[in-house]
Amino acid sequence: MTPYYSAWVNGGHSDTSCISCHVAPGVVARLSHKLVALREVWDHFTTDPGFPMNAAEVPDERCTSCHEDPTAWDVNGFSHELHVDAGTCQHCHAATAHTVAFAALDTAGILAPGTQGPGTTYVGQIDAGQGTPSAIPRHPAVPCSGCHPMAEVECSACHRAPADHYGTECSTCHLPDTPFAQAIFTHPRVGEHTYRSFPCADCHPESLAKTTCTKCHEGGAPSDG
Repeated sequence: MTPYYSAWVNGGHSDTSCISCHVAPGVVARLSHKLVALREVWDHFTTDPGFPMNAAEVPDERCTSCHEDPTAWDVNGFSHELHVDAGTCQHCHAATAHTVAFAALDTAGILAPGTQGPGTTYVGQIDAGQGTPSAIPRHPAVPCSGCHPMAEVECSACHRAPADHYGTECSTCHLPDTPFAQAIFTHPRVGEHTYRSFPCADCHPESLAKTTCTKCHEGGAPSDG
């Protein structure tokens, strides 16, 4: 347990006792856990355990006993509220309090063979074997594809359009293999008339006031679509 203990001492939860996360509250639960601990001592001396083993289960209520309202945490652009129903706290924060490197387990001689996936560095890291890890500060450094089916995710989930830019969904005009300069805009038809039947300002007075259309189209309608 030395690598796990060292990671806890040097991590952000060093002021939280082990039993706060790993044992249910109450005298009865904590006394009965002594039997579990005795079994672990027995295994330490009589078996050759390799790590990481199955993750120790940490129910959400042990997290929320300190972190009362995780849905209120919008940290540097990452919204917990949007993810709160995606799984348990432990699903995303499996390495919390114990950010243990596979190299540390190997150095201690307790790394179980075949447990380190391609590209992984730390135990508990969600690894899809591909993709660029999230660059959001304080977000676990894991590929987005480890949790999200990327083919079904809209571009706007990660990319933000510039100010005064038309629309919010990038794929409406931009394709991954097409340069921005070659973006194609297909203007929707309105009723029995095309958009070329009347001035842009008839429908977009506010946009024209901000010169959104005229910056690109010099007062005329788009040429595509």
